[in-house]
Amino acid sequence: MLEEAVQAKKHIYLEKPIGVDVPGVKRAMEAAKKADKTKDIAVGFQQRYGPVYLEGYKRLQSGAIGELANARGAWIANDPFTRRPFSDPAVEKIRNWFCYKEYSGDIIVEQDCHILDDLHWFLGGLPTAAIGRGNKKVRKDMDILDNLTVIYAWPKEMFVNFEANQLTPRGFRRIGEEFTGTKGTIFTSRDKMTHYIAQGKSEDMVSKRDITIDSIEAFITRVVENKPENAVHRSALSTCIALL
Repeated sequence: MLEEAVQAKKHIYLEKPIGVDVPGVKRAMEAAKKADKTKDIAVGFQQRYGPVYLEGYKRLQSGAIGELANARGAWIANDPFTRRPFSDPAVEKIRNWFCYKEYSGDIIVEQDCHILDDLHWFLGGLPTAAIGRGNKKVRKDMDILDNLTVIYAWPKEMFVNFEANQLTPRGFRRIGEEFTGTKGTIFTSRDKMTHYIAQGKSEDMVSKRDITIDSIEAFITRVVENKPENAVHRSALSTCIALL
């Protein structure tokens, strides 16, 4: 669909992930290189356009938390998918695409790539290595994991822990990122940004709406104002962090 939309010279809002394997990611990157430079190509990594994330990034870049020393990310939540029966096995596999690694890339690619894109953005680059484990503790009838933990190594000996599960019962969730510096900590999520300044002192900035709206509004504004961007390359790299 991306290739055909590029060929048709359309503005494009492309959903994440960019691919579920490296060949798929490379194919998308090649398609995006051929795009009309007057057309906007957005990707659904909507945190990049959320006011709370933009404020958190601005504070980090300004040195408000001092020298960055550590970062963490998490997507701890319930199972977002219900597997449904279909009489035709081929139809079942497509309809229940989420359950199959070949179609979804597993949970770290399909869902958790949002957090990894934020880490790519805030840390200003890519990890050099990763070590991780995952398994199935509750949801054992799918071809994908239901929990995982990864340690990423970023340049300058920055170690970043990422953990995710899709097995936590409703009522508890922890989704977002922490950036810890020598003078404070910034926590970011779609709901809010919290800047921990000192003991007993913090500042909150709460999202006024679903930041997906901010992302789509930014896309339309760039189209209207003729200020296109092509977000495929950076988004492909974020997808590759998940694939790694």
